[in-house]
Amino acid sequence: VRYSSDEACKELCLEIDGCEAVVTSPMFWYWTECFIIGEYTLSTNDASGWDTAERECFDRDVRRPIIRTDRPTNDTTTPPVDPTENPTEPRDTDCFKANLRTSGTVLEQVRYSSDEACKELCLEIDGCEAVVTSPMFWYWTECFIIGEYTLSTNDASGWDTAERECFDRDVRRPIIRTDRPTNDTTTPPVDPTENPTEPRD
Repeated sequence: VRYSSDEACKELCLEIDGCEAVVTSPMFWYWTECFIIGEYTLSTNDASGWDTAERECFDRDVRRPIIRTDRPTNDTTTPPVDPTENPTEPRDTDCFKANLRTSGTVLEQVRYSSDEACKELCLEIDGCEAVVTSPMFWYWTECFIIGEYTLSTNDASGWDTAERECFDRDVRRPIIRTDRPTNDTTTPPVDPTENPTEPRD
């Protein structure tokens, strides 16, 4: 479900039969989410930004043996997604560069369906200079339509970027490339009333 507060996640866990933990996705996601988890093991693999609360911590009536492991695993907190909802077919390689993202203006943000659809949307939107797709391991992979930007490999693992000058031959623009640390992100600021930013419990 959509994250509103840590307390709301824990309350939901208490209401759902079989819940043994709650997990929240990173606060820098455009939509932070709360996952209600059944049987599980704990891991620190690819866990940056994720927070976990075990039910045995906030529900004193529950005690369970926990298997803790940091061994590499293909399991993720995110439940499997129907391929018709979040395509898993091989990505187009045409113009998209892996592990590259932008810092700049987000003109539009939509649910990802295909690389071609992202590029077509860019061609329809005035001022679009690049398209960026969020990591495929996100619960909702998204397509960002970008205005003026700089390119960066900082925190870009899983992100793919296609510059309009590559797929629209009528466009040519000077590109400033930088890998300097920046606080700018592809994702636009989120209204605090929609995605709380107050200190976590």
